[in-house]
This record gives sequence, C-alpha cells and structure tokens, in this order.
Amino acid sequence: MNKLKIFLEESFSALKEWRSLKNIHIVLGNESCDLDSTISSLAYGYLLSEKLNSGKSSEVAVFPVLNVSAEDFAIRVEHCTLLKNVGIDLNKLIYRSKLKLDELIKEKKDSIKSYLVDHHVLSKNDEILKDTVCRIFDHRPINLDVKWSSTVRLRIEPVGSCATLITDEFFNDKQDLSKELAHLLYCTIVFDTLGLLPENKKATPLDIETAKKLETKFNFNESRLELFQKIVKLHSDVSHLTPHQLLIRDLKYVDNIPLPSLPMLVESFLKLHEVEKSLEDMGAKKKTPFIVLIGIEAKPDVKRDVALFFTTDEVNSKHLLVNFFKNRSEFQFEEISCNVNNVVLLRQLNIQHSRKQVIPIVQEFLQRQRNILTN
Repeated sequence: MNKLKIFLEESFSALKEWRSLKNIHIVLGNESCDLDSTISSLAYGYLLSEKLNSGKSSEVAVFPVLNVSAEDFAIRVEHCTLLKNVGIDLNKLIYRSKLKLDELIKEKKDSIKSYLVDHHVLSKNDEILKDTVCRIFDHRPINLDVKWSSTVRLRIEPVGSCATLITDEFFNDKQDLSKELAHLLYCTIVFDTLGLLPENKKATPLDIETAKKLETKFNFNESRLELFQKIVKLHSDVSHLTPHQLLIRDLKYVDNIPLPSLPMLVESFLKLHEVEKSLEDMGAKKKTPFIVLIGIEAKPDVKRDVALFFTTDEVNSKHLLVNFFKNRSEFQFEEISCNVNNVVLLRQLNIQHSRKQVIPIVQEFLQRQRNILTN
C-alpha cells in the first residue's frame, strides 16, 4: 500500500471541501520549488497527517503546497520523474496557483496553521499567511531582518539538504516512513549534497548520518555517485526548454531581484538562441535593476559560475555590484569574457558555495544601497 499516494490524493480531494473543515494545516515549500523544497514539503505534510491522524477525520486536513503553477512544475523533469516512479499522480498534487489563499484566510484564518519548509522568509505572494505560521524548517543562512513570534518553532540548521531535517523528524518522532517516501528523501539528500562526496564539501555530518540510516533501513544499495549522476542527467535534460523556461524553472527572489539557478553553467546558457531577449523580458516584467544567474555543471566534476545581468546602463551601480561580488574572497570569483550585452560573467572556483550563500550577498548589497539613499 502506497501511503504517500493515498495521503496526497486525500489532501487533493479535501481541498475541494475546505469550507467544511475545522482545522487546516498548510505545508508550504519555497517559490523556487526545487527538488529539495518539493520533496520536503510533501514529506512533512505526510508526517504531519500521520501525527494528526487527519486521514480518519473529515474535519482536519493537511495541504502540502507546491509553490508554483502546475504548468511550471511540469518543466521540472527530475521532480516529475522521481514522483511518477513511486506512483504519484502529478494531477493530484496541490499547486500554489490553485490555492485561493485570500478566500481561505478570509473565512478560516483562526482554523489555519502554516508550516514553512525550505525557507523562512515569506514571499510577497504568501505574506498573507504570516500570522498563521507555527513552524519553520530551513537550512539556509538566517535572514536577521525577518522577525518571527516566539511561538513559532524554528529548526534552521546549515545542513546540505532540508530533506535531511525532515527525514530526521521522522526518525526522532518514530513515525512510519514508507519505502516510496524514503526513496524520494534519499534521492533529494544525495542530489542536494552533490553525491554526499567529501571532496564537494556540501554534506554535513547530519546529512551523512541520515543517508546511512535510510540506506540501512530500506536497503538502498545503489552507489551514491551513480544515483547522483542519474538525477543530474534528469536535471540537465533541458533540450526541450526555452531560455525563458530555464530562467523560471528554479527561481528565487531577494526583494524583486530574480536569482535563477540553471542546470548548466551560465557560460553555456548565454550561448542559447534569444537568451538576451529572455533576460530583458524578465527584467522588464519584474522592474528589477539586475538579475543574478547561478550556474552549475556536474559532468562529472562539479563546476560553478555566476553572472550579473543589468537592465540599465547606470555605470556606477554596475561597478559597485560587480566589485561587491568580486570582493567576496570565499567564492574565489574570476571575471571571464562574455559576448552578451550588459552581462558580467564570473567563474566560481570555490564550488562549495551555492545560491544559499549568494542570497546574503544580494541582501547585503541592497541594504547598503538603501542606507546610502536614506543618509
């Protein structure tokens, strides 16, 4: 019996009858809806439903929410493949675009509890949930500008994958973990930590310990490296995607600054047809002064790069931002030539740092710019 499949389909059905519910629990992943956010949200939703015994009550429901539209989720090849492989019907998942939060909050605010997974800063689109948040799981650097009530339980730890924290919750609570869900969590941990390989320096002791527990309990014998390479191959299967789809496939924001993560080096992405137009369109739509593109290649060795695309010709701000990045010695950035207008391309020699570490750079730069304007 596939308990995860049953839970997800029951949640999907319960959403249609939300007005009759007395207690609603919303588990919300981040707006990039990357593999870690997706699997961690579904898994914690399942864990919560087991603890609340929601499947046996017509008055309680847990809604694990994928923070994108169904159309945007469909271009995330590795997500769709891994979920289908364990029997999950993608048409019976709850997507953010189908969730009428305004109506839910208006009619059921006192009956709603929200749980943030793989993020601890609500996007503008989700700020309406702030007063309902009761628990947060994340693994990125803490944003000190965001204040949460003392009643909100936080588990924010610098592990390689949020899926590690969620799996650890299962073990700590001694809750039933099906083989299907365990495999999804295991795949996510392996992918997020770059194969759990020591030389990549992404896996923490808790990531490694948790992966070993899953391997032992569920007899996962496949080589970690082989599994990682399989998921990388799925993640890198972008031949059918346009530059626009690649930009929105794994997208996060700092204020209104887009930070798309690409399944290839930015250097390669910039060679695609009409890439400049796609960048200009994104900049115009978001009315943003710049876009930070983050690239990774893992075939077989891991390589990273970062590019800054500027939507205006304001030279002073451009130099300030470029130097702000170059001065972050921990990344070991090297500027390399680029033929695309208004783009500065930086090779990143320290492959340990991912978008999680780039986000604080952007936050700090924006704060400094605000301070300059107010002084």
